[in-house]
Amino acid sequence: MFPKTFSPVKIGPLELKNRLIMAPLTRQVAELDGTPTDEMAAYYARRARVGIGMIISEGTYETDELSSKTYLSQLGIANDKHVQAWTKETDAVHAFGMAVVSPTRGAFLKGKALFLPLTHKAMAGCFTPTPTMS
Repeated sequence: MFPKTFSPVKIGPLELKNRLIMAPLTRQVAELDGTPTDEMAAYYARRARVGIGMIISEGTYETDELSSKTYLSQLGIANDKHVQAWTKETDAVHAFGMAVVSPTRGAFLKGKALFLPLTHKAMAGCFTPTPTMS
């Protein structure tokens, strides 16, 4: 019925093993300052273990300025502490050969989103997803 579901696909800079993508869920389990937690790493590892091609993490804020947090315990990727803590999440997902991206969601973006491919260089670059489906 869906013959390409389990075939590889390239989205921006990411090459996915399949086309199954987990949508973002707001769970509010980051520390109050937005730092990712061990609970989050375990959560994303459980999702990656089942073979999802890519995980879109919950919305993050990318700056500590301009009141960019939109809700309590929102994930951040705004400072060195946040970036360092993200390595647990990325390691947990990458251990299963899966990709993870984070939609930035600052209040000042007014509904627009950028996607950060989360790697060990968590802020390596932003991209707007433009899938090439072949």
